[in-house]
Amino acid sequence: MVAMKTKNELDRRVGERLRSRRLKMRLSQTEIGASAGVSFQQVQKYEKGANRISAGRMIQFAERLGVTPAYFVERCRGGEHTAQEAWSCNR
Repeated sequence: MVAMKTKNELDRRVGERLRSRRLKMRLSQTEIGASAGVSFQQVQKYEKGANRISAGRMIQFAERLGVTPAYFVERCRGGEHTAQEAWSCNR
């Protein structure tokens, strides 16, 4: 079983990727949130890693941002990883 700290670290990293891509696309938190049916406050929580992004919501964000869902978990430790490796990188 993965320790709670590890889960939070992964949530933070996924949130950082969301924020990075959103800023690159010059979208506000309100705009990206509207595309997934959530408020800008919820987007803030996702980006900080305070709340976990569900798979369905991640797919919605990925579509709006023009990336695959795997984008959010790639390069977990500075190199390219498969999705499975990225999810387990903090164990």
